[in-house]
Order: sequence, then C-alpha cells, then structure tokens
Amino acid sequence: TKGFTLTQTDLGFTVDYESFETIIAAVKGADVVIAEDADLSGDMFDLVITMGETEYRFGFGIGLPVSGIELDPDHIVINSDKQPVEEPEEPGEPETPPVEEPEEPEEPEEPAVYGYARDYIRCTVRAVKALEEAAKDRDNPTIGVPETDPDALAALNECKNELTQADEFYTLVQGDSDGIQDDQLAADYYAAYNAATAMTLQIEMGTYTKSSVAEIIADLGDIMERYQ
Repeated sequence: TKGFTLTQTDLGFTVDYESFETIIAAVKGADVVIAEDADLSGDMFDLVITMGETEYRFGFGIGLPVSGIELDPDHIVINSDKQPVEEPEEPGEPETPPVEEPEEPEEPEEPAVYGYARDYIRCTVRAVKALEEAAKDRDNPTIGVPETDPDALAALNECKNELTQADEFYTLVQGDSDGIQDDQLAADYYAAYNAATAMTLQIEMGTYTKSSVAEIIADLGDIMERYQ
C-alpha cells in the first residue's frame, strides 16, 4: 500500500494518491522521473480485498477512476479485527391496546301480556271519559228509561264500544298462563277492571250519574293521566 492513502468512510473506503511518480518513489525509496512518452494506460496495480477465505482482486491504473465494482458483502473492514457495531434501534412508542367498550346489556323482551294489559287500561280510561260526557247533565238515575239526548246517547255508545274492545284485551290477559308479574302494572290493571265492571253495571241499570262517574274517576286516580 505504499504510495496510496486508504481512508475508511461510512460507505466503505477510498484509495488516494498524489501521482504515479510519488507511488513509485514510495515503493523504491528514492525520487523517480517518468518519461514523458511512458505508456501509463491499462491496469498497473492490483487491489486485493480479503474477507475470511474469500478474496477479491481488482486491477486498476492511474488517471482514471475505478468504476463498475460491485461486492455482495454489505460491509468491508480494513486492517481491523473489530466487528461492525449495529446501531441500536430507537424504541418505538408502546402500543396502546384498544379499549373495548362494554356491551350494553340487552333489554329483556317484554311479555305480550303486558301490552294486552296496557291496552285494556287505555280502553277503560277512554270509556270513563265517554261516560263522563254522557252523564254530565244526569244528576239522578233514570232506571228503565232509555237515553234520548242525542249528544248523551252518542257518548254512551262510545263508552259501550270502548268497553267491548276492552273486554277483548281482558280475554287475552286472562288467557296468559304467566300473568302480569309487574306490580305497578298489575295494580293499574285491576283498578281498571273494577272501573269497567262498575260502568257496565251502571249502564245496564241506568244508574250512572255525574256523581257516580266522578267516583269511578277518583278511584282510578292518576291512571287517567298515565294511560291517555
């Protein structure tokens, strides 16, 4: 390597020299003069790279850059027993596990009998309101005397129709083997049943009056508002 300067770089190494004369002088140990007509073309030196038992040999000359050299190894170590130091990988951001949202518990399906019971109560409430309209001018019962006032008669018929429809829902409720397990709904249902029974008897006997209907409404309490 006399006459050459070898420099290791991040990408490999470089081979530098001043001139052909300085190379020969370094080898011979004395100053030399190269004739002007000297043929300096072609390969004049060998570059030998040894890696273990593998040897790479390249011929090169002076004045032209060496090109077209490709090596399979990914690095070359010059005059050193040290192994290449691998740069430690930068620690990445720790992965945050996805947060699983708790599933909303499914609402249990309401038994069909609950719907029948509510429909029964609503029909009963509408029947009470219709009977209240029919009895607004009845201060005394008229047993055995049919209703003749057109408006009162229309309201009375509306009451009867609602009671008939309520009776259909009553049959569905009574036919359910499980019954009503909700305490509040069961209490509302039986209160409506008592009201429907009282209205049916008073209409059949002709004893419904403004005050008797008011008592039915009072017994129902806030059911009149909750089941409109």
